Amino acid sequence: MGPVMTKKLILLLGIALLLLSEPVRADNNCSCPTVTADGRGDSSCSAAEASGQCTIDFNIFPPETEQRAFDLMKSVSKVPLSLPPAGESSVDAMYTASSKGQTVEVLLVYLAIAAADQAQAHPGTIDTQALGEIAALVSDVGKDAINQAFSATAAKEFSAVKAVPPEDTKSIVILNEQGLTVSPGCVEVNRNGLWVMFKANWSPAALAPGCGAK
Repeated sequence: MGPVMTKKLILLLGIALLLLSEPVRADNNCSCPTVTADGRGDSSCSAAEASGQCTIDFNIFPPETEQRAFDLMKSVSKVPLSLPPAGESSVDAMYTASSKGQTVEVLLVYLAIAAADQAQAHPGTIDTQALGEIAALVSDVGKDAINQAFSATAAKEFSAVKAVPPEDTKSIVILNEQGLTVSPGCVEVNRNGLWVMFKANWSPAALAPGCGAK
């Protein structure tokens, strides 16, 4: 982790400590950027928007859903992938992935959950070339920021505090570049008409529609 990323994490953890006395939130807000559809739940979510369709899934994601996302991502990209352990919540799976140095590999599967479901329910609505570009962007440009955003330290600290108000979420963004936005516990990517997001339920951006770039 570079010095800039380290300083950013220290700042974000400082924000978490300031919020420590506040009650922990229960809802996770997931919304598509242009299609009028949103969802709320107390678990992590995967979301996708393309071709005028919006799909939002909350976990625990069934093993067959994770396998479908893995297969789709593998078919459009050559970046390394890793299936989450079957039956684990995404929070536990990402914690395990972080300890094994596989954060990005597992995250890519979660990013594709809703996209794979939409591809099955509405064939032809997911641009697979765009999905491949998203995988490459996340694995390259987003790697360091994502490792930081889903580290065990970040998960522990932000799980203990309430989410920041939606209007303040810009302050927690770690990376916002080339259509890729990363904040603690949250990644969203917009590429050539395809938008995907994964947001952990402990993310400080839980109350915002996305990860906090807007």
